[in-house]
Amino acid sequence: MRNRVRSWLSRFTGGEIAGVAIIVVAAAVLIVAVALYASGDHGALVGLLGAFALGTTGFGALAAGREARRRRDERAAAAAGLGGSER
Repeated sequence: MRNRVRSWLSRFTGGEIAGVAIIVVAAAVLIVAVALYASGDHGALVGLLGAFALGTTGFGALAAGREARRRRDERAAAAAGLGGSER
């Protein structure tokens, strides 16, 4: 089981994994903040805004990691003479 998870995770970059982890944490914070705000705690609005900002940051890290991986793969393909996708 460990080897299967390790081989699955090896397909992703550190930036992609960190981005997804940040998004998961932001989702948990968002759920707690919504519950607190719904119960009448208006101070939880700061938590709602923070969770939104954290989720946006996580999505940015995920997108940057994917873009870096795509560029790295294109450079490796070009170096091997396989060509790459043109923009």
